[in-house]
Amino acid sequence: MTQIVDLKPVRNFLLFPIEIIHDPSLNTQIPEYRLILRKKIIGYLNSQGIQNDLTSLLDLNRIPNVPDLSLSLSHSMGGSVFLWGQGTHLLGVDLEGKHRVTQKVIERVSTPLEIQNCPNPFLLFGAKEAGWKALNSALGIKVISELTCTQWQKVDSNWYSFKLSRAAQIIDGIGFSTQLGGEYLSFYLSTSTFSQINRKNS
Repeated sequence: MTQIVDLKPVRNFLLFPIEIIHDPSLNTQIPEYRLILRKKIIGYLNSQGIQNDLTSLLDLNRIPNVPDLSLSLSHSMGGSVFLWGQGTHLLGVDLEGKHRVTQKVIERVSTPLEIQNCPNPFLLFGAKEAGWKALNSALGIKVISELTCTQWQKVDSNWYSFKLSRAAQIIDGIGFSTQLGGEYLSFYLSTSTFSQINRKNS
């Protein structure tokens, strides 16, 4: 059953309008779950009046890319999510099962200081994964451990915001993390477009 994730607690902090759609029934144990999710994305976007050519989304060998739309998706044993917004923004979403994010995993991708400063260290993996999805093509980030999560702030009882840095330089943008049932949900939004980041680094 598809549902819209309630973003009211973080709405005032968002850099641009987005939606996150969650389907807890479409998990990684279902055959062809990747193709099913992409078909659902097309159906949902069509229902929202999006007239763009969405057929490229059915190519599982390509990262979701639609002109004038920003998309990111994630799957886990607890369901699937996709994040979308109009325009060419850098964004990323990640859904991780709590059973998968162990202390060993966190220590592999995070520094001791990151773990110490994070209000819930088990949010770190998803936060970095969401940031990597948003930024890797623009910044050439090879692994999520290149990103550092910093400046964690409690937004309300369920949501936290965070910033990302790389090589001690804060990246323009903001991320958010929460628990969604038995999953950790994180997403990251950059204030820059792909071309803007490339101009900065050229």
